[in-house]
Amino acid sequence: MHWLTLLTLVCTFSSVDGSPGSKAVLMGIGAVCANFVAQSIIAGLGFTANGIAVGSWAAKLMSFVTYINGGTVPPESFIITLQSIGTAGFALSTQIMLGTVGALISSSSTCKLGIF
Repeated sequence: MHWLTLLTLVCTFSSVDGSPGSKAVLMGIGAVCANFVAQSIIAGLGFTANGIAVGSWAAKLMSFVTYINGGTVPPESFIITLQSIGTAGFALSTQIMLGTVGALISSSSTCKLGIF
């Protein structure tokens, strides 16, 4: 449903003159979508707010890392980082970075597609 809304907004903006205000709105949409997509991917892997979901890819990965390391998960492993992101979300600096990347991608893709 979110992608249909985004497509509708892009089509709406494609029919108007490329004013700075409409470009800023589209860049804002890209920034919000980048944060939403990144968090959704991590949750989809199984790193949820309640911990690692049973039977998910994250549970299998954690089991594999535990097996390789002799029954423990190293505190500096990427599994711990993803689990932290899944439970607490991204840090503000990461959200700003993801938003900037999303805004740049939406701005450059609309220029390449000839929308603005």
